[in-house]
Amino acid sequence: MDNDRHTPRLTDEEIHRDAKVHIAISSKTARNWSLGLWGLSSRTVINLSVVLGSYHVDILLQRAGPGGRVPVTHKSETKDGDDTLSYIAPGSWRTEEFDPSLEDQSHPIVGRLQVAFGRWRPLQIDFSTLRRWMNICDDGHELCKNQYKAARVPRLRLVDVNKMCIIDVSSRDHYPQFATLSYVWGRESFLRLSRDNLKHLMTPGSLDKTPPPLTIRDALQICHGLQLQFIWVDGLCIIQDDKSDMIEIVDSMDSIYRQSVITIVAASGANAHAGIPGVRPETRHLEQHRLQARGVQLIDSVDSKQLQAQGLLQEPEWISGTPWAQRAWTFQEGLVSRRLLIFTAEQVYWSCRRGLLSEDTVEHFEGSDAEQYEDSNSAFNPLECQSLAITFSKCNLTYESDIQRAYLGVQNHLDKKWGGHKFSWGLPHGSFCSSLMWEWEFDTGRRPRNGTHPIKSADGTVTRASFPSWSWMGWTGGGQIHSQTIWISPLTIHHFIHST
Repeated sequence: MDNDRHTPRLTDEEIHRDAKVHIAISSKTARNWSLGLWGLSSRTVINLSVVLGSYHVDILLQRAGPGGRVPVTHKSETKDGDDTLSYIAPGSWRTEEFDPSLEDQSHPIVGRLQVAFGRWRPLQIDFSTLRRWMNICDDGHELCKNQYKAARVPRLRLVDVNKMCIIDVSSRDHYPQFATLSYVWGRESFLRLSRDNLKHLMTPGSLDKTPPPLTIRDALQICHGLQLQFIWVDGLCIIQDDKSDMIEIVDSMDSIYRQSVITIVAASGANAHAGIPGVRPETRHLEQHRLQARGVQLIDSVDSKQLQAQGLLQEPEWISGTPWAQRAWTFQEGLVSRRLLIFTAEQVYWSCRRGLLSEDTVEHFEGSDAEQYEDSNSAFNPLECQSLAITFSKCNLTYESDIQRAYLGVQNHLDKKWGGHKFSWGLPHGSFCSSLMWEWEFDTGRRPRNGTHPIKSADGTVTRASFPSWSWMGWTGGGQIHSQTIWISPLTIHHFIHST
């Protein structure tokens, strides 16, 4: 006879009621995302490991509500100012020094080892949260406003998400507010603007009848949620089979992304058909752990597993490990954008010049030093050129001959930032001689770059130029580049220039 059939199942409460409880608390400093550049921003995270009988959970400690009692105390009494955490007897009070509001903070809060204000992240995006982030930035971040004179963009077309068609706003005195989309194309075909379908796609309702790929459709839905009527999408706003149109607009892409009110980043998709998680039901799946501790609700961080494994100087994998972060074209789009909404597999992040926000916490983290000191009157900085070139050299290109055009947005960004500074094939004129002393990380597999670079002449004709051997753009296959420069170390020549 099977006695188990007559044994009533115990509830979780009954199982855990008399079980031994073991709580271990540890802390670490984790780096925030910074587009792979120097100028670090970091946060302190608290890991709470709880073993309750046979039940074990690791969470990153985030408070989900005010008041109550919690078995943790925070003190900063050591000689060097380091914070410590200790477990104390049940029933003790957890005090707060600031108002435990669950609204998004409009200014950065130094979390240190103080328990963060965690938030329950819904499986489907709550667009009121994203709109609140935009309002916080609009109202209080002077640095995030466009620091440069609005530039005219030739042949500027936008997608009207209400009329579901493409419109041309080039002749308008003032451009309407618009978003931009940054995404990975992939190798699969999808609807793109061409000379043949231009007239059709400028007809109201055409994008309902001839729908674009899922990532673009989700981006249009995000615009509805953000209450924005227009969005610029390269695949739909550049005539793909018109070389003149392509060159003219691509050369102005930095101005387009800078003038947009927000850049929507589809970070997790490997192609244009992947969609954007959280826009539609059943596209995000991670459920947060919850724990009740002496009347205070604690909620797991969405990124807890990655934060626990992340080193101090390591880029957070939830963004740096995405397909979007590996691409050269999207690198320049992220760099020149003033504000980013980054849609990853399980949550949305906000990034602007003043800080970082995410769906699973109401904390506002400081932006990187590099972003804090963005200034249109900055002096020429060769180290910044080097850092950008090194980071860019790690990125991937589907067509290796696109490298000059994909890097052009970076050069234009620095040109405007420094009040006029020219480049030749990725090398800044202000330190041209020393910049020639670049080298590859390793020589194995290094070879001259294939293809040619298209250049539009004054008369409108398009010619093609080979990549010079003296520029790092002229080579590929050697890993990332390094630079032996006179402002870093004694000059060492590693490659001689030869004629091409």
